[in-house]
Amino acid sequence: MTSEVRALPSAQRTLPAMLRRQSAQFGARPLLRVAGRQWVHSDAAEAAAVRAGALAQAGVARGDRISVMYGNRIEFLETFLGAGWLGASVVPINTASMGPQIEYFLANSETKLLVIEAGFVERLQTADLGRTALSEVWVVGETVASWEAPAGVRVSSYPEGAEAIPPAAVQPGDPLAILYTSSTTGPAKGVICPHAQYFWWGVNSAEVLDVGRDDVLCTTLPLFHINALNTFAQAALTGAEVVFESRFSASGFWPSMRASGATVV
Repeated sequence: MTSEVRALPSAQRTLPAMLRRQSAQFGARPLLRVAGRQWVHSDAAEAAAVRAGALAQAGVARGDRISVMYGNRIEFLETFLGAGWLGASVVPINTASMGPQIEYFLANSETKLLVIEAGFVERLQTADLGRTALSEVWVVGETVASWEAPAGVRVSSYPEGAEAIPPAAVQPGDPLAILYTSSTTGPAKGVICPHAQYFWWGVNSAEVLDVGRDDVLCTTLPLFHINALNTFAQAALTGAEVVFESRFSASGFWPSMRASGATVV
């Protein structure tokens, strides 16, 4: 399977091309289980087109940056795929980040839209959003935090639906994501990851692990991390299924792997 994918022409090494190919080739095969939600392979392209439509309605355009801060849930993947479909870039934020760190990521990446889980909204109280290019915040879930957005920043609930739009004519070298380093030796650095890099992450990892269409991949790692994003690419490219657990538990790891039916962990 990976040899067939490896031979695809360079124009096919983009996220929209990857999603359209998997929809046509794997269709109704199971793709994803996360936080009680499930997708088959054709759902991924549909979700990307709809989320891209919602982003476009919010004024997000090709080349813009969208920051996302929430746990392993389907909205993360909707936003990631929708941004790639639209030609925008996603900036995943570590869910352990506090106000000043969030401010840094937003400002450094010149983020226009922040999509954030309700439980993390209160951390924005100690972030000076006036120092950023942020113009809109989407909140996933119900928030009880007493936080007032600064002037010029709109706050609304995560839109559930929109009109699907066709994919942008993105190129393999166009940015798909900006992943920040762990800042061990200084300020975190944003690593710009193009579409083709994401494609090759999936192809090479699936080849090394001998992932095939009958495999079930399972990870407890967070979707803001390169490994979990790579796991999704492996499943999308090979026709396999991926299960994202909410978090790692030493005592619960193997029971959760058995329950998921995982063949690759």
